[in-house]
Amino acid sequence: MFFWDEDGVRWYQAAAAYSDFYARLAQMIAMGLTPDDTLCDLGCGVGCLSLALAPYVREVTAVDIDARALAALRAQAAVHNAPPIRIIQAAFPDLPPDSLWDAVVCCFFGRLTDEGMLDRLLSLCRRQLIVVVNTGQKSNIAPSGRSHHQKECSNEVAALLKERGLAFRFMTAALEFGQPADSLEDAAAFIRHYSPGCSAPQALNHARRQAMLLPDGRYYLPNEKQFTVFFIEARGA
Repeated sequence: MFFWDEDGVRWYQAAAAYSDFYARLAQMIAMGLTPDDTLCDLGCGVGCLSLALAPYVREVTAVDIDARALAALRAQAAVHNAPPIRIIQAAFPDLPPDSLWDAVVCCFFGRLTDEGMLDRLLSLCRRQLIVVVNTGQKSNIAPSGRSHHQKECSNEVAALLKERGLAFRFMTAALEFGQPADSLEDAAAFIRHYSPGCSAPQALNHARRQAMLLPDGRYYLPNEKQFTVFFIEARGA
């Protein structure tokens, strides 16, 4: 399970603010939504996607277990005068059994191939489950090409959905979501956070090779995220 610390929140919000990743991802997801929908962003983290999706639907519920991440979401919502977002601090298995939304979004969260996971997620949806997963490409940020946040990839999800006979459609995309850093040392600290098996010298050398100097004096670690968005029909839809 992933937990947020102060640096993790700072880095992630800096990356989201620097790029248009979440605005463009929300546009893709909104193709499967209606203005009257209630939507749950499950495993929302610091809520970048919750905020980006709020204008497209009637109500967003943001769910995460981490209090620090949800505090960051509340602060960002206040700063940006965002539409009201309902926030629930809870682990996914602890949601009330009668929890129900028109659509549920899982963005780089959980594993559909875990036993019982897909059925539980579908039970939360009146109409549609929307799942965003990596295509399985190597990371540009971790020196090894692999991070400690390894998730299933899109071909595994597609195979599961076909095996279960579920109706779904999908689209793939590649969007930039790199990491700004205040210095090369800050970039190296981020690399070690993302890939904790990496030593301090390895991380600094990788930062020196990969980081670009920005006009404002900061550094930037480029990182193209290749992913698939699955739109899965709930059984009762």
